[in-house]
Amino acid sequence: MHPIVVLENCESYDPSQLDSAIEHLLGNLPTWKELFSGKSTVLLKPNLLTANPPAAAVNTHPAFVAAVARVVRKQHSGRLLLGDGPAIGTTHSVARKLGLPEALAGLDVEMVDFKETTPVAGQGDFGPMDLARPLMEADLVINLPKVKTHAQMGLTLGVKNLYGAVIGLEKSQRHLTAGRDRRAFAELILEICLRVSPGLTIADGGVGM
Repeated sequence: MHPIVVLENCESYDPSQLDSAIEHLLGNLPTWKELFSGKSTVLLKPNLLTANPPAAAVNTHPAFVAAVARVVRKQHSGRLLLGDGPAIGTTHSVARKLGLPEALAGLDVEMVDFKETTPVAGQGDFGPMDLARPLMEADLVINLPKVKTHAQMGLTLGVKNLYGAVIGLEKSQRHLTAGRDRRAFAELILEICLRVSPGLTIADGGVGM
């Protein structure tokens, strides 16, 4: 089955505009509601790179994350997590700087730091990988990247955002080893994406970096 790609215009981070745009976007994916069937734990994986304010466009915008969470809550009453493996700091420290706790108030979203890993086997050239346990144990991952340029890959979108599954010193070590070869790094992040296997990716391109 080929992935379905849908584009939706939204010119503001105003919550009402975002809610409408995301619901309209998902309405063009007729089977998206079926993703939640039988799923007890759903994890939202935004790009939480460093503790910068929303205007810096470094991280997925808090209003965007909250809009997705509101749409998800209409389909999913179970456990809803949010986490990432920031380059500096933790999910909680980056989220506080962004104002995410306030944006998500009342939605019963549990923030988790990617501290523990679990070994994940694979068929590619990189062998078993230790990836973030909360991400791998969730029943459904919804990937929420920030659209931005990237020194090695040219562009950060859905695949690159899942590099957050690599945590701690291994993140920088793999950047140094695979990062010397653009193709090798591309293959690495593709393998990570295939192992995480997100059920849905919604990219925040309202203001790119």
